[in-house]
Formats: sequence, structure tokens, C-alpha cells
Amino acid sequence: MNRIGKNKDGSVLILTVWVLCYLSILAVGAGNMAFSRLLFAKYAKNRLVSYYLAKAGIEKAIIMIEADEDKGVVSFNIPILSNEDAFMEYPCDTGFFSVCYAVSLEDEGSEGGKRFLYGAEDESSRININKAPSGVLQKLLVNTADARPEEAYEIANSIIDWRDKDSNLSDMGAEEQYYSELDIPYHCKNSDFEVPEELMLVKGMNADIFSRISDIITVYGNGKVNINTAGKKTMLALGFSPEFADDVEEYRKGGDGVAGTDDDMVFMSPSEIRKAGLLSRADSDAVNFLSSDNILGVDSDVFRINSTGFILKGDERYSRRIICFVQRKKGDIPLILRWIED
Repeated sequence: MNRIGKNKDGSVLILTVWVLCYLSILAVGAGNMAFSRLLFAKYAKNRLVSYYLAKAGIEKAIIMIEADEDKGVVSFNIPILSNEDAFMEYPCDTGFFSVCYAVSLEDEGSEGGKRFLYGAEDESSRININKAPSGVLQKLLVNTADARPEEAYEIANSIIDWRDKDSNLSDMGAEEQYYSELDIPYHCKNSDFEVPEELMLVKGMNADIFSRISDIITVYGNGKVNINTAGKKTMLALGFSPEFADDVEEYRKGGDGVAGTDDDMVFMSPSEIRKAGLLSRADSDAVNFLSSDNILGVDSDVFRINSTGFILKGDERYSRRIICFVQRKKGDIPLILRWIED
């Protein structure tokens, strides 16, 4: 009898230990789950706050664009494009926002030979693929993407066919028949590009070529490239020599050698680009070619606002970025053309 009782007591003890272990495991698991949820809630809250900080940067830039009284020439030294007081790490509630963009100035800045300006970016510093004629598109593809001349000719004419409203086939271009006979067929748009990535649908375009030109093209604006804000890469794509592109950038910086300051030199008309330096025969031909096609300009009505909201808490850093494209309208509030969130 005693042995039986002892066995029962031992069994109860073992069962109790197993139950306690099981409950401990449940408690630890529940604690870990609760802790994970708290961390996620903290992360989600800080991400949301940083989003609204980025949105505050967008709103401030839009207000400044609307309030700008000088809607003429656009250059790096106007408050919309360069204003550290308004857009550099601007404090707001629990964090700050920055609105900035990189300019290609090889003798300034640190990362990649670029210097950052704080403000909205002039979208007309890029080449508009909805407006550029075939000759300009060919130069873009040859000079920037190292495309062969015949390859550039085919792609350029295919771009024209994609965006024009008719079904007339350009030489080596592509219309509805070509796209309808692909393994995965789709229609030829016969309308403007809505986003630059749409180029990937065009005959002859590939990821390598697109990656090389994507940072100097746009789908917005009047089609003229603003010579006051165009970067060196854009100028090379248009056919200028590296030496003349450097001359243009140096001329625009003014006496202090820094872009975006009060003493910047500003081109008041496209023809004034000849003031930048001594033109070679090839550069003179490039200016004449671009002028005849009405490609060069000195103003803009579309701006790219790249705003990032930041929260810093000890060693922790949270950020969200919003890119917004805004068209300035006389006598009306700016029109938001596109909104991109990371």
C-alpha cells in the first residue's frame, strides 16, 4: 500500500512539474509576443510621424511655389530651388524634414562629386521625352546610354510612334501591329508618357539603357531644357562637349564659385548660353541645332519636391520620403501631377 501511495505522489509531482513548465513556456511566449507587438507599434507610430513630417515639407514647398511672385527665369539662386533656412533639417514637432536634391558639381560636395541644394528641383533641368524630337532623343541615347547610332535611331522613332496620336509608322519605328504580335501583346499607346518607366514598353528599350538615362529625363514641362539648371550629364546628352558643359556650370556659379547663392550668373535667354565660354565648332553647331528645334529655355513651371521626414531617438532613426511633382499655375494653386511614397 505504501509503495502504491508513493507512486501516486510521484506521478502527481511529475504532472505538476510538467504543467508548470507548460505554463512557463506559455507565459514566456505571451511576453515575447506582447513585447514584439509593442516594438511594432512603436515602429509604426514613428514611421507615421516621419511620414507626416515629410508631408509637411511638401506642403511648405507648395506654399512657397504658390507665393513666388517672380514667375520668370528659374535658376539655382531663387528661394524655391535653394533655401537652407526653409528646407534644411527644418524642425517640426518631434523631428524635422529636409527638402533637397543633388546637383552635379564635380569640385564641390563629397559624395559622388555632388553637392546638395535645399529646395525643390526644377523639372525642366531634364529632357522631356514627351516633347523631344527624334534628333534630341537620338543624342540622348548615344551620348548617355552608349547606344549604337542605328539602335538609337530605332528607339527614338519608336518613342515618337508610341506618343503620337496617329498610326503612321516612322522609319524603323513601331505602331500597333508590332506590339500586337509580341509573345505578350499590348497596345501601342498613341499618347503621352505618364511616367518615365513607361519607356520600358517601347520597342528597342531595355533595362540597361533606361537605367543610364532615367535620372535626366522627365514627362513634364513645356519641352524646353532650362540652361540655368541643367546638370552636366544633361548637357552632355544634348551634345555639348565636356569642356563647354563645365564652362556653363562655372559661369552659373558666379564670383564665389558656389551654385545657389546671390551672386549666381543667370541666363536671361537661351542665346546667352554663348556667354559661358569659348565655343568649339561642335558646340556652336549643337547650340544652333537645339535652338532651331526650340529645345533650350530659361524658365520652368514644374518642380520636383523630394521631402524626407526624420525622427531621431537616441541611436534609433526613422525616416519616410515623399516625392511630389507640382505644376505652378498663374493665379491658381499649384497642381499636383504625381505623388510617390517610399
